[in-house]
Amino acid sequence: MKRIFRRFLARYAENKVNFPELVRTEDLQTAACVLMLETAHADRKFSDMEKQLIRDILGEQFDLTPDEITELMSVAERERSDSLDMWTFTNRINRVFTRREKIRIMENIWRVIYADRRMDQHEDYLAHKLANLLRLQHHEMIGAKVRIREELKLD
Repeated sequence: MKRIFRRFLARYAENKVNFPELVRTEDLQTAACVLMLETAHADRKFSDMEKQLIRDILGEQFDLTPDEITELMSVAERERSDSLDMWTFTNRINRVFTRREKIRIMENIWRVIYADRRMDQHEDYLAHKLANLLRLQHHEMIGAKVRIREELKLD
């Protein structure tokens, strides 16, 4: 996280971002990463394919370098394993993200679920739970699922 923090500090020094936004951004990146990691671990098989997909999503969504992604995933994995539940992370997201941004997170959750082209019952349960914690309506969660299934050309 030091590299990520330094990068944001540089932006702060250039007056391109204010300090509360800097802290919020790091916190939100970690929260979003934790949700994807929790999803990847739901079926008790965290594959290299899922790991790479999460790296790709983080790089694209947050414009991070490969080293920053590695650092973020390491911090998020520690926070995930130390946490008792996902409420802490979804609460961070709910305080700041728009509905559309939360739907995008849900789409990323479905991407991680379908990384292996299938969904098991634990993944399905977790997706419903996370949608509820993100305060998304059922049709928004299902809409995200359908869009990702179409994107991946699944049945």
